[in-house]
Amino acid sequence: MRDPYAAFRVPAYRSYLFGWIIAMLGTRIQSVAIGWEMYQRTEDALALGMVGLAQALPTMGFALPAGYLADKFNRPRLMMVSLGLMTLTSLALAWLSYTRGSVAAMYLFLFLDATAVTLGRPARSALMPQLVPKPVFPNAVMWNPSLMQISAVVGPALGGLVVAFNVPLAYVITAASSLIY
Repeated sequence: MRDPYAAFRVPAYRSYLFGWIIAMLGTRIQSVAIGWEMYQRTEDALALGMVGLAQALPTMGFALPAGYLADKFNRPRLMMVSLGLMTLTSLALAWLSYTRGSVAAMYLFLFLDATAVTLGRPARSALMPQLVPKPVFPNAVMWNPSLMQISAVVGPALGGLVVAFNVPLAYVITAASSLIY
């Protein structure tokens, strides 16, 4: 019988997972904050649809080029650029939220954030096989969907708590989470 925790004994994988789950939680917190804030500021349900569109367009438009970039360039560096851009966009959203800046500018930064996420995703995915020894690789792959589900449940709950306290803080937490990764 295989050890279900074998991958966690690999220090590089453990660090990778810790950073990844923190970044995923931050992303979920930001999703709650942006939805809450857009609806509060516009009182228009269509504004929430536009949030989804601003985040979906980069995924649809840049997924293939992102894979090409991950194959052509240094993956860790590409991932770091992606995380740096995600940090900057979250800080811009925090500033726009705090100053009650333009809703259109918020859509722009959401689009840029989703672009950064999309461009970094293939590089991040391609790094895991380099971090984990072959014998425990299936175990490591098994953990990814479980951790995504955990972040899908815990992240919005944390987001709700943060938003109840201070909406701009949610964006700052998201920026910090991408720095941790």
